[in-house]
Amino acid sequence: MKAQNPLSVTTTSGILIGKEIGEWAGFSSGRLIVKRNDGRRMEFRYGKESYGVIPKIGSLIVVEHTKGMVPEILKIELINESKSTFYQDISETCESSLFLGKPTGLLVFVFAEIIMGLLLVLIGLSAGPSKPMAPVIFGLCGIPHIVIGYVLWYYGGQ
Repeated sequence: MKAQNPLSVTTTSGILIGKEIGEWAGFSSGRLIVKRNDGRRMEFRYGKESYGVIPKIGSLIVVEHTKGMVPEILKIELINESKSTFYQDISETCESSLFLGKPTGLLVFVFAEIIMGLLLVLIGLSAGPSKPMAPVIFGLCGIPHIVIGYVLWYYGGQ
């Protein structure tokens, strides 16, 4: 490892959220993406001068790196693999937008289709005494809306 100017070296801690590492001329190189504690993402270059084992995605790490546009990793230290709640936080965020395991936006479309279908059937039934074909025509138009609502609910969000 090359000797660095102490003013140009800093450390960053956070969760490893991405890595693109490959082998080139007998050493590993690539880039790592770390989500810092303040929520900001940083991209680091891992190269021949880098020291330390590349941890699994989701691990809590400390990176000693150079400053600059694309910081180069000098040393990686694994703090703890089990403390990372990155993916758990994402799943809890997505979970808040679900209703009975389906996306809430889908629920709006399902209710709109079913209500539209029921309204068409009711309009046909109410117009039945004055127009004898109205229940059949409106029923044939309303029932597909109810079926579409059911199909959206059954197959949507999977």
